[in-house]
Amino acid sequence: MPLFDSSTQARRQRSLILGVVCILLVFFAGLAQVTHVHLANNVSHADCALCATAHASYSGTATAEVVAVPMYRAFFRQSALPAPRRSFSAFPLSIRPPPALSIAS
Repeated sequence: MPLFDSSTQARRQRSLILGVVCILLVFFAGLAQVTHVHLANNVSHADCALCATAHASYSGTATAEVVAVPMYRAFFRQSALPAPRRSFSAFPLSIRPPPALSIAS
């Protein structure tokens, strides 16, 4: 028994051809939209299907509200974080803070 029979190979080939056709269709549709122009003196191009589609507004419809109900609950216990290690490092170029001014009255 061969690894791929003819029906599987034919199905893969059809899927590949369909994928390439879809990619080319999207590419050429985008190319048509990018290169679409009208003459400068033709101001009214309401009969142009591409312009009408590009400038059509979205007509919103009422959407149903979906209430999400949690199916599972998970409880997590927060563990105590370890205290950070403290280390003293003296920077060799550090200076002491300025002296506090004491006003003698």
